[in-house]
Amino acid sequence: MSKKRPTICMLTTSNLVFDTRILNEAHTLAKIYDLTIVTFESDALDLKMLPFKIKQVRCFGKKGVIKSLFSLARQAFKENTDIYHAHDLDGLFCAYLPALLKGKTLIYDSHELWSDALQFGRFKKFKRVFSFLEWFLVLRVKFIITVNESLSKILAEKYHKKVFALYNYPAVIKRDLSKKSLRQKYPGKKIIIYLGGITKGRGINLIVQVAKLLDQNFIFLLIGYGSEKENIEKLIIKQKMENKVKILDPFAPGTIVPSVAGADLGLCLIERISLSYYLSTPNKLFQYINADIPILASNFPEMKKIILEDNIGDVVSPVRPKEVARKIKELTSEPKHQELVKNLSKVKRKYSWQVESKKLIKNYLEILKS
Repeated sequence: MSKKRPTICMLTTSNLVFDTRILNEAHTLAKIYDLTIVTFESDALDLKMLPFKIKQVRCFGKKGVIKSLFSLARQAFKENTDIYHAHDLDGLFCAYLPALLKGKTLIYDSHELWSDALQFGRFKKFKRVFSFLEWFLVLRVKFIITVNESLSKILAEKYHKKVFALYNYPAVIKRDLSKKSLRQKYPGKKIIIYLGGITKGRGINLIVQVAKLLDQNFIFLLIGYGSEKENIEKLIIKQKMENKVKILDPFAPGTIVPSVAGADLGLCLIERISLSYYLSTPNKLFQYINADIPILASNFPEMKKIILEDNIGDVVSPVRPKEVARKIKELTSEPKHQELVKNLSKVKRKYSWQVESKKLIKNYLEILKS
């Protein structure tokens, strides 16, 4: 009789259609665990041929946030599992009671510094509440996973828990990049792209300002969605930049790299609106690398270390439009552009989930045994 595999219940409120981190972790852990993800319902989720289960619960919208979270927690309690793996503070909130009442192991996967997160920045009186909530919930946690070394050190010092960094590297698979769809669609243009949320703090307004400083040879593509999309569309019209700055719908995770292949430069101009943003390593950074696209990013520690160490782009102050425009011209000119693309091809494997996933398995097994 074969030995029964241990079980994991992952909890998240994220949209799994676009959250590659959670899906990558799930695919990796499903190799040695029976894994179930409990999340909110979504018609866009493809549940076919997955090596793990996804159980969806009803989301009651913005006015029913607490009701939605308790719905998630109730489903988590129903799961017959050995380990609760909670993504972000809201996931931890939902997993805490089921893990406590059933005496199960609780793991916290923190995608950012939640007590310092943007959504709480405008409500300073709540920052202390969320900071205390995280501290209290983490008391029950076995160990913490986070997205880079900088955040790992902060969380370890703050909570005196075992913490390890697991970067959001994409899964590198052989893809046909020869078609270069963007190049076909915008022939003769220098294509500058932004991948990710159209939200505050991402440097979107700056991109529109910079586009106005460059000639018609450049086209800027904002690929994503978010709360600021309508405002940015209005700004583009106001600045008469409709032919130069375009907003495109986001691509599904598995199609991002081939869809953006052929772009000349990828932007990651995060604003310093919080410590969490200042120390971030956004997914787009590694998606650009995977697609052989040189990068221009904010001159913040984690991004600066990656980009300059391997000479795959450059960094710049995200508050100086003229400097950003100058750097874009510099990085898209030959032979500089060719040099950067050549360097990218050498380091792509280094920033792949195939390498990073080994760290997840190793740390998971070692810490759980301790």
